[in-house]
Amino acid sequence: ALDGADAQVFARDLLRKVGPSSQGLARVDAAALSPGERQFVLLLAARGLAAPVEEEGRRFYLLDADVHRTLAESLSERRVPLRAAAAQPAGN
Repeated sequence: ALDGADAQVFARDLLRKVGPSSQGLARVDAAALSPGERQFVLLLAARGLAAPVEEEGRRFYLLDADVHRTLAESLSERRVPLRAAAAQPAGN
């Protein structure tokens, strides 16, 4: 099962783990992935939208540019606050 109850929160958490590869492509460290993120990336790999690579002695996944862009753009649509609001006193 995918992590989190909201796709936008899932995308945000996954994008926090994305960094540039040595070629400047979007990559994510396989060891840093949660079980749900790992499941998602494996599905992308099965569809040819992510590629496993070894760099710096570690396993990474290179993300397809369109997938990376779609994940980033999903954050621009404001559906739920991405940060917890400060606790408000009851009755306000």
